Amino acid sequence: MSVQDGPNWARIRAELAVLDLFLEHAVTRKSSDPRKRSLNPFQGVILEASDALSSLAQDSTPVAVDIAVQKKVRTLENQITAEPAGSSRLGYLSATLGLQRFEERCLVLALAPELYSRYSEIYAYLQDNVIRTRPTIDLALQLFSTHPDDRMAFTAGAPLMRSRLLLEHEPGGSPLPMSQRALSIDDRVLGFLLESLETDLEIERWVNLVPIPKEAPRVPIRQDIVEKTATMARRCFAGGEANYRPIFHLLGRDGTGRRALAEAACHAAGMPLLAADMRLAGRARDKAESMWRLGRESLLQSAGVLIQHFDDLLEDDADSALSALFETIYHFAIPIVFLCGTREWHPPVHSPATLFISVPCPSPTAEERAGLWAYHLGATDQLPAEDLGLLAAIFNFTDGQIQQAVASARSMAFWDDGANSELTVDNLRRACRKEALPNLGNLARRTERTHNWNSIKLPEPQLNQLREIAAHLKHSTKVLGTWGFAREFQYGLGLAACFEGVSGTGKTMAAGILAAELGQELITTDLSAIQSKYIGETNKHLKLLFDEAQSASAILFIDEADALFGKRSEVKDSHDRYANSEIAFLLQQIEEYRGTVILATNMKQNMDEAFLRRLRFVIHFPFPDEELRLAIWKDIFPKESPIDPSVNIGWLARRLKITGGNIKNIAIRAAFLAADRPRLNMRVIDMDCIVEAAKREYDKLGLTYLPAEFDGWRAALEKIA
Repeated sequence: MSVQDGPNWARIRAELAVLDLFLEHAVTRKSSDPRKRSLNPFQGVILEASDALSSLAQDSTPVAVDIAVQKKVRTLENQITAEPAGSSRLGYLSATLGLQRFEERCLVLALAPELYSRYSEIYAYLQDNVIRTRPTIDLALQLFSTHPDDRMAFTAGAPLMRSRLLLEHEPGGSPLPMSQRALSIDDRVLGFLLESLETDLEIERWVNLVPIPKEAPRVPIRQDIVEKTATMARRCFAGGEANYRPIFHLLGRDGTGRRALAEAACHAAGMPLLAADMRLAGRARDKAESMWRLGRESLLQSAGVLIQHFDDLLEDDADSALSALFETIYHFAIPIVFLCGTREWHPPVHSPATLFISVPCPSPTAEERAGLWAYHLGATDQLPAEDLGLLAAIFNFTDGQIQQAVASARSMAFWDDGANSELTVDNLRRACRKEALPNLGNLARRTERTHNWNSIKLPEPQLNQLREIAAHLKHSTKVLGTWGFAREFQYGLGLAACFEGVSGTGKTMAAGILAAELGQELITTDLSAIQSKYIGETNKHLKLLFDEAQSASAILFIDEADALFGKRSEVKDSHDRYANSEIAFLLQQIEEYRGTVILATNMKQNMDEAFLRRLRFVIHFPFPDEELRLAIWKDIFPKESPIDPSVNIGWLARRLKITGGNIKNIAIRAAFLAADRPRLNMRVIDMDCIVEAAKREYDKLGLTYLPAEFDGWRAALEKIA
């Protein structure tokens, strides 16, 4: 069956037939006027006294339609009245907005020339102006008005104008009296009446329609939350009537399934969903017209509205957009609204018919993440449960992030091995690190993880503690989830450690080794990046730093931690009070943090005891003794570097009492000294290069030394305190 054979077009044809009767009557009456029987070429250009007197003599009371015409109109009206409710688009608009019959006819009056050009000719004739091809308000009143109050249909608060069904035009932009303004039907309303499936072109860049799915969508949120939200949506629309119009504030991270929850609730209520992304809207969101179009689209589609990135409307520069959104919600009585955000918020005022409900959409637990990994990998790429548990423990991902990581890992595997490639844990870890990259600006930096357990030289007790940290991170899913510790303890579930020791003893290297062992990113920051002279800015930086590190499932390494985590002091002035508030804020962040944070300091004694109580590990990195220095010297030069056989690393370890960081600096400087020698056969790293580099390092550190000759080429360095 053709679209034009359906009930919608049957209604349009019936309405046009009614319009034709009114127009025929008006044309017949006008043609009987003696002044209109011949064409006056100056009509509308020159006004004579007779024209003015004739206008004054006209009765402004609407002319009654002939009885014969009324009878025909009544027959067609009975046909329209018998139409089943909601079977036509015009009938839906009329029922939803409460349009009077006069208003319906005005809408058809503006619709007619959009369908057939003959109506433009008739309107021009009736209005004595060949360029007036659209109907004016005066023409609408002449044709259909039966009561003086009918002209109120064209005021700003009336449904036709308030809902932008009709638009008023003033030729040339010059203001005209209301009666002379031309009427046109809005393009989106025209498309709706003609059963177009497209959304409003003005907002389609940031709004898309989600039709009612045949089955309820999968929602990766706790089932009790899903069922409660869906049940409330059904109750609000029992019997197809909107008893209440709920606003659901869906609180959670991106990817937790907030959109899927909104789709499931709309499925339960039996309505489609309009998803509007405030970030994609850009500056268009600040225009009240854009929000009005969104509200009208909800009206036309009988759809709920999902506002993505709602937090953007809570910024200081978005007050007008927020106000326009809620004016639209209340004005168009949008049936159900979902606000996707991460910040607690409540509207200052809202309609009594509106329910405002905050719905938590929590991030999945480690156990739930393991299940999500298994779901998204599917039957073809299943991995051992131990590997899935490790991924779940390390990467605090949402369902959306896991789905994206699996897709990215499959692409990497295809690139590495072609079509027959198999997905491996290594592919997934690489994809997870890519997915987890934080957006920290200048607050922190990514640190490359190039070392392994063989690279670090520490006493055995310290190495055992580092391996214990790795074990805590690997088995957190089992201990916190399966064994129930997360249910018993609400705070302190993250891993906080302190690496204490002088500079160059391997604290940063140890953090990098842990990150490499677990396949995580290492984010490094220090005092200079975080602290601000402006009150409140330091806390903002810290909040962003902890939030981004946790969402990125990265290890957060804070250098110079004693400067940030110092002891609280007695309050003597406002500066002390502010400094103490910063420390209290840091204590709260450490307590609530679910990720891994490592604090590095060379002055542990300056740190507040409250911080030390919250640390699960405190590892002392000692100044290396001769045995450790010998191990460092043995591995400091790359295999490819040309080392003179006469290099005496035993003597270097014994006589140069420095840290591993200083040894690294000496090795690099010695290599450049060797590379700069004029003769090719002399470009090897020998004792002369190393001793010279050591002198420069001692100078840099402010240490004094006495040179001594050893067999003509060994420079003896004797440290003088």
